[in-house]
Amino acid sequence: MQQLLSFCCLECLEEIVQYLTKKAYIMTAIHGKALCPSGKRGARLLWMNLLDVVAVDGIGGLGIAGAGFLILMICMGVGIGINYAGLKV
Repeated sequence: MQQLLSFCCLECLEEIVQYLTKKAYIMTAIHGKALCPSGKRGARLLWMNLLDVVAVDGIGGLGIAGAGFLILMICMGVGIGINYAGLKV
């Protein structure tokens, strides 16, 4: 159980580091400074605009999940229609 908990915590930490690294690369590309100072600047900007970041990332994730659900429903409807019609694929 302890091993599973530590794995979960490390995986969460890895996701956070990857997210911050992505933002640091963006800041490096924009300003042309080193990765560490750009990472600090990116983290500071994220912290100062925390509600905006949560709203934009949340809405984006919700939109992607909704699109996936819509595709699932369309495929399921087509499959049920083919099964109901008795067609052999």
